[in-house]
Amino acid sequence: MESVRDDRTGHFASEATAALQSHGFPCRVDASGGQLGVYASRRVRAGERIAVERPLALTVNREVAAHTCATCLADSRDAAQPQSRWTRRCSGCGTQQYCSEACEAAGLLRHGGVECEALAALGDAADDLKDQVAQAVRIVTDKLAGRSVDAGPAGRVDYSCYASRLVGVPPRTQEAKASLSTGVSATLRALPERARPSAAELTDMLMRHQCNLYGVTGRAGEDKASASFVGFFHLFNHACNPNVVFDSASPALAATPDAAPLYALVALTDVPEGKELCISYTSTHDESKASATERGAHLEEWYGFRCGCERCLCDDPLRELDFDDALDELRCERDECGSGLCVPPEVGAGTRRCVHCGVAWGDD
Repeated sequence: MESVRDDRTGHFASEATAALQSHGFPCRVDASGGQLGVYASRRVRAGERIAVERPLALTVNREVAAHTCATCLADSRDAAQPQSRWTRRCSGCGTQQYCSEACEAAGLLRHGGVECEALAALGDAADDLKDQVAQAVRIVTDKLAGRSVDAGPAGRVDYSCYASRLVGVPPRTQEAKASLSTGVSATLRALPERARPSAAELTDMLMRHQCNLYGVTGRAGEDKASASFVGFFHLFNHACNPNVVFDSASPALAATPDAAPLYALVALTDVPEGKELCISYTSTHDESKASATERGAHLEEWYGFRCGCERCLCDDPLRELDFDDALDELRCERDECGSGLCVPPEVGAGTRRCVHCGVAWGDD
């Protein structure tokens, strides 16, 4: 399979910088290093928002769908949620639950028709791929409907942004090739024939999509939803010692029946002016604890590169332990979560807040 070219240009970098800085975000996009990257335009404090964006596609994961509103992501187990309202479910596929009449009406406008048919056809098959297929189906059906989304500061985005903004990575190993091929096949089988794109188009889209997907976590750090961003978030490069983290627990603006949540990337540590702002493409709990060799193999297999961050280039075992300890010091203290990293809250009580489960606490 041929490589997917990076068609993003310096012109795009300048446009993105202008949009980010017009909203007061402390960063700039630069292409002078041969690839696009995001850098601190001034000193950034830990806990400060780097950028905010609304996803083009946000889909609830099947394992939590029974207690999660498919429109606003409200949790029926939350004591603040009136249980009497949680009786609304899509009668066609049975996979979508809604917390209110307004969310049901808004959800069915996007879900009804092709998406509903596809998720009903998917049923309980391909359990390990059902969330990936749900995302792919949502993106394809949005394209068929000509739908665009207000991504916030990034402006309006649509299906065309996958080809014009995202970089796809051809699978490098048999496992990665099989995963991509199986995802394409499962999606095409689920979609009604009238709505199926070509296998080549879907393969290209999923190659770009799988490298730019964010997981939304919820109560106790459970995997709650999948979010596809095509505005700014795809511009952030990887580091195994990230200084920026995706804040999925406390959206910058909560979802409404008319719009998905507006999510933020938040500074994990203090960052000096001019330093690149990087996120981790791997789990900050599992893969990040692996050796440089294991992390490198994972990144090459799924993202097409070998990491050259300061942590991976470190050849001192004691220094490597320092990187591990630095991440562990930021880890959520709650046993039922344990995976999230913590940042200082912008407002409210407490000195730290977990970006996975949302709980805040003080030094005591």
